[in-house]
Amino acid sequence: MGGITISPDVVNHISGNNYQCVSVKYSSKVEVIGDSKTNPPGAGYTNVTYSYPNVMSTAVCGSGYNTDTSDFDTDNTPPSLSGPVKKDFEHDPLLDPFESFFNKKRSEKSLLKSEFELVVGSIKPATDEDRCANRINNALATSSKVWVVGDCDLHGDSLGILGIPKILVFENGLVGASGSVTYDGAVYHLIDDPNFYDISLNSRWSNMTSSSFYAHLLDDNSVFFANGAFVPTGGIVFDTPGGVTTYNTSLALTYNRSFNPYAPKYKVQWLKGSWHDF
Repeated sequence: MGGITISPDVVNHISGNNYQCVSVKYSSKVEVIGDSKTNPPGAGYTNVTYSYPNVMSTAVCGSGYNTDTSDFDTDNTPPSLSGPVKKDFEHDPLLDPFESFFNKKRSEKSLLKSEFELVVGSIKPATDEDRCANRINNALATSSKVWVVGDCDLHGDSLGILGIPKILVFENGLVGASGSVTYDGAVYHLIDDPNFYDISLNSRWSNMTSSSFYAHLLDDNSVFFANGAFVPTGGIVFDTPGGVTTYNTSLALTYNRSFNPYAPKYKVQWLKGSWHDF
């Protein structure tokens, strides 16, 4: 159980110090069990940048863009300017997250991957020197762009050096974490293998040692589970059609555009799959 607080991206100016904010952009459904509160952009940090330029240091999200409610799903409580879930939760069923994020078509994925340091995922336990986070950190030592293929058990390790922009792509794999994962950068979780769900995912989850902390909370189509805070400051995109992403924790998300090398148009995008905050 837990709640979520978001210091969102700014995408437009309304008047005075009031701005149009985007906290979550999604194409399917968002479900929150607990409180959900949109804070002012930047959450008191300095040198924070947004999609909209020259945002005032005293910026607040306008009255129709500052969600402060609890226990909802967007199917039953769709975002509106006057409802409990405000328009900082933005529904766009037609958005192609891949092209909007990378500025490349999906047919160019192989070309895009050539810009990254490639890593094979690992589900080895937290005591193993060859665990997934160590593979990622070794790659981040020489590149700010890392592409992980396959299942990855992150446990509770930190990823990369704090304060340095970077991007981490997880492709066609389950991603699990238990504990607080520190990461300054952007994350893109991609599932585009047409056969990904043909075989039950449960046995793959059971092979991850971190899942012993959250196995009872997994859905049949869970593809990402964070049993603790995994909060990328550069934004996070879940392009996982048919999959469920779950955060089993209280979350405090603060967006800083400067930590994303690709600087996408919008902040946190939970896309083409359901998202649960338990």
